[in-house]
Amino acid sequence: GHFEEAKAFMEQIDFHVFKELLIEIAFDHEAETSYLFVAYLLQQTERAAYHDLAYLLMAQPLCHLQRAYFTAYKHAKRAIELTDYTDTLLLENLLFLHGVPDQVVSDEEAADVAQQIVKVEPSHRVANEWLKVYKKGTAYQKFLVFYTLYSIHFCVCFAVFFVVTFTNNLTIFYYHTAHHWVWRYSA
Repeated sequence: GHFEEAKAFMEQIDFHVFKELLIEIAFDHEAETSYLFVAYLLQQTERAAYHDLAYLLMAQPLCHLQRAYFTAYKHAKRAIELTDYTDTLLLENLLFLHGVPDQVVSDEEAADVAQQIVKVEPSHRVANEWLKVYKKGTAYQKFLVFYTLYSIHFCVCFAVFFVVTFTNNLTIFYYHTAHHWVWRYSA
């Protein structure tokens, strides 16, 4: 009964607003109910946006659950499949999962994903930089900060600005504004 009510509410508001609300609820209550609701939606209608939301819930607010990152991976992969591997934001989710403690995505798969991102968007700075570092053989170590910064958005719900400087002079500027990620790299 409650899922039907929640679905009716969801259909009355903008999906992005609903997504933010559901993620906030999951952070506040750390309960699986938010994820179970998205699974309910997926049973009724499979959409990439629902899989992406399920990914976000499992990769961030519910990542403490057993095998959460593996569940997130399953949803990220399916969202990508449903968009024919053309949505770079969805593809970036797999790059994020490359850096989680559970080692969900191998270096090789992450490299394939980065190459697919560049194929779709040749000037994609994150993917190009990832590939450049990967070819040097140090992708995991240097991009661990990338994944940490990426996840901060989900742990801190207000605009943040970070500057991180590495010993090799690679600098990442990160900030979040109006649901848009901006990454800048300089060597």
